[in-house]
Order: sequence, then structure tokens, then C-alpha cells
Amino acid sequence: MLYANLPIDVDYVNIGKVRPMDIPVSCTGNEDDLINEGRQLICDVVEFKILLAPSKYLSASHDLEFLFEVNSTNAERNSTLGDNDAKIRLPVRVEVNITIHGISEPQIIAYNKTDIPPVDKSTESEAGPEVIHVYAVGNRGPSMVREAEVDILWPTYTLQERPLLYLMDQPEVQGKGKCEEVDGVNPKNLKKELKKPRSSGYTINIADLQEKLQLKDEEDSTDEEMPFFREKRSLPRNLTDKNSAFQDEMSCGPTLCTKIRCSVFNLTKDEQVIFTIRSRLWKNTLDELGLDDVHISSKLVSRVTSLPHDVDPSYLGYKALFVTTKVNPESAAPQLHMVPWWILILSVSVGLLILGLLALVLWQLGFFRRRRVEDQMQEPLHHPHRNGYLLGRGDEYL
Repeated sequence: MLYANLPIDVDYVNIGKVRPMDIPVSCTGNEDDLINEGRQLICDVVEFKILLAPSKYLSASHDLEFLFEVNSTNAERNSTLGDNDAKIRLPVRVEVNITIHGISEPQIIAYNKTDIPPVDKSTESEAGPEVIHVYAVGNRGPSMVREAEVDILWPTYTLQERPLLYLMDQPEVQGKGKCEEVDGVNPKNLKKELKKPRSSGYTINIADLQEKLQLKDEEDSTDEEMPFFREKRSLPRNLTDKNSAFQDEMSCGPTLCTKIRCSVFNLTKDEQVIFTIRSRLWKNTLDELGLDDVHISSKLVSRVTSLPHDVDPSYLGYKALFVTTKVNPESAAPQLHMVPWWILILSVSVGLLILGLLALVLWQLGFFRRRRVEDQMQEPLHHPHRNGYLLGRGDEYL
């Protein structure tokens, strides 16, 4: 006889034949035992398969554990008793696919070293150009993500505690997510400027960024091809190594970063949450660094913390994404200075005066005088006098 101890997370359905010619198998079990924990199913010992189905509500156990024991009324040697019982563990998994994408606006900043910003800054534009990083955390399903933590590492200061990407606002969240209040936002109390028209150089349209993120989400292998968007995924390993790798991923690198702690919740299939971080690139710090090409990156690290049926999400690992803004002094456009209006008027007046003087000189030289046709017809064709004889029209010399 085979004794199978079933976990409470599965329900007994039926017994099936492995091959059509197999003899029928019967299994018995106390109905009360099949409801309580440690329930036992007793079957004849032949080749067969047991059909089971997940219960409607799973327990908080990480794995499903099945205990099988077989015995016989016939005598058996003690040396062969070791294979009469077996334990099988089936891991419980919830199928989800967390995706992260990001974009920088602008992607490349024209950095002109000749511009000297004021020492005492009162408005945000005096600090430097605007830099916005937008992240999208989504779920491709098919199952729901109850909760996932999202950490954004923002390069606020250099290691010398000089401002780098100066935070201007609290993070903006669109969708099923939230962020904790961030300390150190706009500590110098710079006056914020009103939103400019879309044609402005630095102000962007969030809707356009969301459209770009949607296009990125539809493209395959975009993160590997684009140099500004690099995604890292944790590899399967034991729990200790996973935690160690996650802590290493949370390091700030060569900056003093601000850790922005956010979370998403109840994220169903094809839903996403948008996180927008707005800052100003501190130009004085770039001048002090004295570098020609600078790449400034923020990073998002996300991992699932809660799944349906209380399944342990540690097997999913984490995902990380870099978004980089490139600062390039070689692409700085030359400044176009407006010519004062009085210089334009003076130039036109001098030009007209010179043109008038030139016309007067040409008039005096007779350039504009010419003989008309009527005057030429009235004059004789030949000299009117010949030896004292006055020639008339039509006369000819003899």
C-alpha cells in the first residue's frame, strides 16, 4: 500500500492511469483527514498517477511538501527498507515580470565653459540647466504584484559635498505608487520659475516622456542597445548572496547620493507607475571639476516584496537601471547677440547718404544725360556750308 501525506495547499482530484492498459487503482482516505493538516491518502501499489489541484487559498509556506510511504504485508529485508518512503518538495512560484525603463530630458546638455554663473544665486535658472529623469516601473504579468519597493539613487552632491544635480521638487508619482518625503530638496531656497512654453529650451512635456517610455517598452532589447539606459538583473543565487548583492547595488558610487524611497502596490498586468525627478545641473561644480565630457547617472533599484497567496518573492531577485545625462562642451552652440536698434538705423542712414552722393557726382559728370532721337533727326546729315553755298536737305556733293 502507498500512503501519501498531502499538504493543505492542494486538493485531491482523481487517480489516473499511466498507460491505457494499466489495471485500475483505488485510493481511500478519511474525508475528515483530507480537510485537516496531515491528511493521508491510501492507494494500491501499482504504477499510477495522482491528480492534484492547488487550493483556492494557499498557506504561507514557501514550498509544497509531499510525504510518501509504502509498505507490504509480505516480509521485507531491513536493507531495502530505506526506499520505502520519500519526500518531494515543489516550490511555489507566482509568475510576474517586473519591467523598468527610464529616460533623461535632455539626453545631452550643451555646456559652455565661457558662461560664468553668479556666485549668489536667487533663481533656479542661475544654478544651471534643468535635468529631469523619468522612470517607469511596470508589470507584464500575468499575476499581480502586491507590493514592490523602488529606490532611486540621485547624485545630489560630489564626494567633496559640492552640488551636482540639485533637487528642485519632491518626486512626482503617477499611478499606483508613492514616495517618502525627501529631505534636502532645494536647500538654498532658489526661486522656482514658472513653466515656460514647450518651445523653451529646458522645459519638457511629461506626456511626451510617457509616450517615449511606452515606445521603449514595446521595443525588444532596447536596454542593451541604448548606451544611456543600462538595466542590470540579479542572477539566481542563494539568499545570502542575493542580500549582499542587493546591498552592493544600493551604494552611491563616486557621489553623495540622495536615496529616494518609493513603492508600488497592487500592480496588475500591463500597469505601470511613472516617477519623475526634477533637478538643476550645478554649473559651478562642473567648472571646478574641469572635465570636458561628463556623464552623470541616477539609478533605480526595484525588487518585489509581496506576492499573491503570500508566496515568498525572494526567488525574483532585483532589477536595476541607470539613466545617464551627458554633458558635452563641444556641442555648445554659439551665443547670438542682438544688434542694438540705433546701430541698424545709423547703418541704413549712412548707406542712403553715400548712395545720394554717388548719384550727385554722376549727374555732374553727365552720366544721366543722353541725346534724344528727335534732336538727332533735326540736325543736317552733312556740313551745311560748301564754298559759300548753303546746302539743303537732299542736296549732294558733286
